[in-house]
Amino acid sequence: MLRYFAVASALVVAFIVAVTAFDVGGPPANGRSRYVTATGTPGPPQHEPDVARTPEAVTGFAPWALSALPECFTQMREVRGPAAYVRSRIDAALVAIPVGRELRSGDCIVVRRGPGQLDVTRDPDVALIVAGVTAFLTERGAWDAPRTRTLLVVVRSGPGLVLRRYRTAADAVIVPCCR
Repeated sequence: MLRYFAVASALVVAFIVAVTAFDVGGPPANGRSRYVTATGTPGPPQHEPDVARTPEAVTGFAPWALSALPECFTQMREVRGPAAYVRSRIDAALVAIPVGRELRSGDCIVVRRGPGQLDVTRDPDVALIVAGVTAFLTERGAWDAPRTRTLLVVVRSGPGLVLRRYRTAADAVIVPCCR
């Protein structure tokens, strides 16, 4: 057994010696140099000129727009499914935000423009939530918690509906639309 170990060790040592002996000398086989000689001296870092650009407003259709504004609305829950199932999750006594009213929450404004359309504005950005949208504002509380305003938004999505429940900012209020 010791003979096999000695022969294996000799083969490994011979292989390592052969590889390192032929690899050290001369340029690589592809003819490129291993080292690059730098010319010149390094200079100070170059700075690009500052360009004053104002960000452009973002506009578009975005049924998820309220979820992207955590300073104004915090999404608490989402329910998806057939229309009957989603409608069963809404209190029948709730009244939709009327057309021509706006909900102000934080620095965001949600305007009910017409049947099936909400405009979400946070200057200078405007997002439209369309596709048969309905919005409700509720005030809920529990015996051990303060009353909080909750915005329910129902959006048509394919054959069914999506209900999203948002907690509004503490200063949320509905006012007549003044735009």
